[in-house]
Amino acid sequence: MSAAATAGTYSPASAAGEKRRERKEELRRHLAEDADWPRADGRSFHDCRPAFMQTGPTTAASGSAYAEFGKTKVIVSVFGPRESKKAMLYSDTGRLNCNVSYTTFATPIRGQGTDNKEYSAMLHKALEGAVMLHTFPKTTVDVFALVLESGGSDLPIIISCASLALADAGIMMYDLVTSVSVSCFGKNIIIDPTSDEEAWQDGSLMVAYMPARKEITQLTLTGEWSDGKITNAVELCMDACSKLCDILRERLKDASSLAESSKFQASLFSSLLFSCDRFLHRTPPPPPTAAADDDDEPLPAAAGAGAEDHSTGFPRRKLRHCSFSSADFALADLGRS
Repeated sequence: MSAAATAGTYSPASAAGEKRRERKEELRRHLAEDADWPRADGRSFHDCRPAFMQTGPTTAASGSAYAEFGKTKVIVSVFGPRESKKAMLYSDTGRLNCNVSYTTFATPIRGQGTDNKEYSAMLHKALEGAVMLHTFPKTTVDVFALVLESGGSDLPIIISCASLALADAGIMMYDLVTSVSVSCFGKNIIIDPTSDEEAWQDGSLMVAYMPARKEITQLTLTGEWSDGKITNAVELCMDACSKLCDILRERLKDASSLAESSKFQASLFSSLLFSCDRFLHRTPPPPPTAAADDDDEPLPAAAGAGAEDHSTGFPRRKLRHCSFSSADFALADLGRS
C-alpha cells in the first residue's frame, strides 16, 4: 500500500438515510408518472406475497399456527376453553382474550419488543364476530400472537393466522376469518404492502372477511380516500381474502389427514403389541383325552422334569432304543445284489 493512501470513513446511519431518501424520491417520481411501476420485490400492484401457513408448531397449546408472508413471520397459540383466572359474573357466553406482542428482534431497531395494545384490540374485534362464544359458557379462550419478524401488513397476517389457530384448536366458528390490506399511493392502490411501502403510503385500508358468509368483521381506514377508490380497494381485499381462505382450508385438510394417518398407525401398533403379548403369555392347550398307548409312558422324575414337556404341553413319549450290527448291514447288501 502506498504512503499517499488515506483512510476512508463512513457512517452507516447516513448511508441508510441516503437509501431511504433515494427510495422515497423514486416513489415520488413513479407517482408523478402515474404508472404501474415494478415494486421492490418484483410484484405488480395487485400481486400478493407468497403465503406459507402451517398448523401445530406449538405442541403445548390447544391449537397453533405459523404464517410467513415474505419477510413477515407470525406464530399464534390458542389455549382453552379453560376456567378464567379473573373473577367474573355468570355469563351464558364465553370470553375471548387476545394479545399481540413483538419480539425484540422483530424490527430493524432491536430491543423494542413490547405488547401492542392497539393490535390486540383490533384482533379481538376481528375474531369476536366469528367465534361461537355461546358454545363455551363461563370459560375463556386465550389467543397469543407473537410477531417474529415485521415485514409489512402485520395485522392482517396476525388475524389470518389467529383464525387458523382457532380452527386447529377445535373452537367452534361461523367461518374462517382472513384479512388483507391495501395502501394508496396517489391514484394507485397496491395490495399487501411491505414495511417500506407502508412508510410512504398516503392511506391504508384493511378488511377482515368471512368468505363463506360474505360478512366483513372489521374494516379499518386511514388517510384520504375517494368513494370510488374505497369501493375498488374493498373489492380487491375481499377477493384476496377469499383466495387466502382456500389456502387456510387446504392447511386444515392436510392437518386432518395427517392426524388420521397418525391415529391409524398408533392403533395398528397397539394391536400388534397386544397380539405379541397374547402370544408370549398364552396358556398351554389341555392334554389329549384319548387313551394313552403303552409306549406313552411318562419318564421317571429322575430322568425328566415331570410328566409333561413344558415347551409343548403334551406328555412325553418313551424313546424306542434300536441297535444294528454289522451282520445286519451285510445281509442287507446281499439282498440288494
